[in-house]
Amino acid sequence: QFAGKTVTSTFRLVDAAEVKAGDRITVLASSFDGIAEHVVSANLVAEADCVRLVTESMIPLTLALNTPMTTKDRGWIIAANASGYEIPVLDAAGFRWEKVLDVEYVGRRPVARIDCENGTYAAGDIGGRFILSHNTIYKP
Repeated sequence: QFAGKTVTSTFRLVDAAEVKAGDRITVLASSFDGIAEHVVSANLVAEADCVRLVTESMIPLTLALNTPMTTKDRGWIIAANASGYEIPVLDAAGFRWEKVLDVEYVGRRPVARIDCENGTYAAGDIGGRFILSHNTIYKP
């Protein structure tokens, strides 16, 4: 089973593996207070050890356990250590920061490593409910 879906700038849900250079996807705004869009420059799909995160409002995301996650204090933590941290989420209620309640190891899965101007992009296991994560390279 493929880990994760992402959302395009038009809020169309797609398998993260299908995202290609030139696509526009939803990302965390550089101001950390909402969303923006960036252009994808590359996408590499490979297997990785994965965890499933679940936030306060039960938003789930399966991702590589070593994925950097932006935190509300503008720091970062890897996904495997995200329990208790506030991370950015997006759903019908809009953008906000929520605490991670659960982190569960789920084994090896194919994951997409999307490069979009080093953006923190919206991804999720179910449509309409996203966690913003997946920095290709951490850049403070």
